[in-house]
Amino acid sequence: MTSTFKLNFTNAIPVVVQPMPDLTANTQENFEYKIPFTNYRDPANQNISISTNINTLAANAPLRPWLRFNPVTWSLYGVPSADSSGDYTITLTISDPFGGKTTNSFKLSVNARPTYHPVNLRIPSQIKTSQGRYVIDCSQYFKDEVGDVLRYSIRQANGLTVSSWVQLDQ
Repeated sequence: MTSTFKLNFTNAIPVVVQPMPDLTANTQENFEYKIPFTNYRDPANQNISISTNINTLAANAPLRPWLRFNPVTWSLYGVPSADSSGDYTITLTISDPFGGKTTNSFKLSVNARPTYHPVNLRIPSQIKTSQGRYVIDCSQYFKDEVGDVLRYSIRQANGLTVSSWVQLDQ
């Protein structure tokens, strides 16, 4: 006697346990983010893997040249180039060995790092001997490469705050 039966196997797709937060990086500075292994799981406890892409103007574009992804450690890392400021949508594809897939997208904002404008290598020492207001215009020493307004703070060389008679106008 021969019996025939049909076995249907349904693969459960991986699940997003904790969505990725939006991330921020600065141009010309090291960036690294390790995706927690607990962010995603497979309902059948199968091994899962992650792949990435970054969406800019072209759909499904590869990661930017400066941004790398290590699929073993689940780490995004790199040094954004000076011309890479902007917002990017990164899509992670989480896969199991049987073709089950889910995605999780997040925003990576790359800020243009203010650059030092080398008019002078440092703000020179200032000596004021008469009463009255004395102004140092810091804009001649620093600039932002995309034209954003810079905010300044003032401290003594040893890191302590300056005397109360010294004021910084923003």
